[in-house]
Amino acid sequence: MRFATSLALAAALAGCSSLRVHSDWNTTVDFTKYKTFDLQHDSMPLSALAQERVRTAISNTLTSKGLTRDAHDPELRVIWRVNLSSKTEYATVQTGGYAYGPAWGGWGGYGATALPAQTEVPLGALTIAIIDTKLNHLVWRGEADARLDEGQSNPELLQQALQQMFAQFPTKPGVMPASTDF
Repeated sequence: MRFATSLALAAALAGCSSLRVHSDWNTTVDFTKYKTFDLQHDSMPLSALAQERVRTAISNTLTSKGLTRDAHDPELRVIWRVNLSSKTEYATVQTGGYAYGPAWGGWGGYGATALPAQTEVPLGALTIAIIDTKLNHLVWRGEADARLDEGQSNPELLQQALQQMFAQFPTKPGVMPASTDF
């Protein structure tokens, strides 16, 4: 469960990052009226430690936005899910050989071999849905996905994904998402 910690899913964030984050919401809802939330984990299996890291990071983000966690009577139900997958990347690697061109008096060469190389790349995705508990309607949705590279700080990646995801939260009625291309 490498992504466990990496639900940080946010993968490489800096300049060469593969992190993609998107948020969308109901533009008629005034999110500043909400004061309480509770968290619910969707069915994807993660280790207990990974679940706690994700739950704490989401809770801290929402608390920093002025909301209070209330397990008994929340105005918002925050449902989160982590998905782990992988994709195969292919590249051609040239090995050995000797070649020459016009600079060496002609065309030719010997012994060069092009071999396909295959690598499994781990991917992670975090989806967060926020439901108004009184109306029982989805009012906000965010998604982050990324390539999970070795040597990255997963908690830091999770924080970066959440910061970008909740950058415009809470919104006021009429405020449009920056983009709606999930």
